Amino acid sequence: MRGPGAWPGVVHAGLFEREPGGELRLGAQRGEPALDLARVLGRGERLLGSPLRAVFPGLVAAAADAVVLLDVVAKAGDPSMAAALRAHGVDCVLALPVPGSSAGEPRGALCLSFKAAPPFTHEEFALLLELAELAGIGLRLADLQGERAGMLARIAQLSTIDALTGVANRRHGESLLEAEVKRARRYGLPLAVIAFDIDRFSEVNARFGHPVGDLALRAVAEATQKMLRGSDILVRAGDEEFIVIAPHASAADGLKVAEKLRGAIAATVIPGVDGVTVSLGVAALGEQESADSLAVRVNAALARAKRAGRNGVELALQ
Repeated sequence: MRGPGAWPGVVHAGLFEREPGGELRLGAQRGEPALDLARVLGRGERLLGSPLRAVFPGLVAAAADAVVLLDVVAKAGDPSMAAALRAHGVDCVLALPVPGSSAGEPRGALCLSFKAAPPFTHEEFALLLELAELAGIGLRLADLQGERAGMLARIAQLSTIDALTGVANRRHGESLLEAEVKRARRYGLPLAVIAFDIDRFSEVNARFGHPVGDLALRAVAEATQKMLRGSDILVRAGDEEFIVIAPHASAADGLKVAEKLRGAIAATVIPGVDGVTVSLGVAALGEQESADSLAVRVNAALARAKRAGRNGVELALQ
């Protein structure tokens, strides 16, 4: 399971599971290390008998098969529970029922604790519901295989991956870039970033259709992954835009990699398409530069590559 920064404002996540006999248990939790939901609830097993079964969102969602949002923990009406949660920086709890094999019989609940009630967009809330559904599928598979360990980690991981290409999504990529910039500055290590997008991709979609465009995106991602080192990170940053985070790489290293990527992608055979090319920008981290500044410079280099006629590589200006 990802750490607290994986979803904005989340400090803790817990997975409640129904056991074969119908009882409820705390199956897994991760996040704020000092926050133990078993201590907050007074037990980790037989939770349907907990005094908080009617007020704690995770227990209510699992029992009632309903989404429960406690936007301010004090509203639950249990001062000791509210105090225990607030002591660990939690003032909002969202619980989503994990679907079971039969309608109306939840397998448990996915419980997310936030610093404060977040302004969920429709898309973000839909994603959380999908994660709860995936949790249900995972738990059923775990029952068959006898493997419960790591299920919550797998669910959380899915929210960091771009579903079409299988690479890191933009949200996760921004976090990874920030972490790599901090590490590079702390230890005085070089760091290069490559931004590229597929040339005239809108024409590919218009001429051949979106299914072929999706195939092209997957092919570009696969061709790129084959050219990268194990330490490099590929991110889908937009519709047809990708970013490569290359630790321990200088500007010269980045230019070499970018040129190899340009050639490899141009040579990639994509069924239904005459072929695609990419324009690339390269930037190396400055001594006191932030992740945001680095991103601005590499995207400016990418824009220059496109203005220069596309299918080329440009180095960012300092």
